[in-house]
Amino acid sequence: MSNAELLTEESIESSQINAKYEIQYELEMDNRSQEMLLVLNEVFDSILPASKS
Repeated sequence: MSNAELLTEESIESSQINAKYEIQYELEMDNRSQEMLLVLNEVFDSILPASKS
């Protein structure tokens, strides 16, 4: 393999790894956002309990 081919292959692998990390980060942030919403819902429910029908 030539140097250019090796650099291209490394660049592709690097891009794939970066894409995987970005997806993992987005999923982690989404999970954290959902957890925070649950916490906020609990806090608001404790301050202003939902009216029961």
